[in-house]
Amino acid sequence: MTVATRAVWKFPFGESPGVATLKMPRDTQILAAQMQAGMLCMWGLVNPHATTAERRFLVVGTGWHVPEFKQFVATVQDGRFVWHVFEVPL
Repeated sequence: MTVATRAVWKFPFGESPGVATLKMPRDTQILAAQMQAGMLCMWGLVNPHATTAERRFLVVGTGWHVPEFKQFVATVQDGRFVWHVFEVPL
């Protein structure tokens, strides 16, 4: 029997924009961010057996200030709103 070493997991952000600190397996590869049932969620390719680490994400609307220390992750449309997700250092 082969044991899977990778899986896709969902990481919900919550219901409002701002800063979210998410606990996820180390070296999670972010695949997508979208709205699901009114909540911003992100999906990542993970090693389910890896130790976890916290990662911080900033969610801003179009025209909002974005700090210099950012890594773009995704843009998400939510009705009339458009959110931009960035990973920021802890």
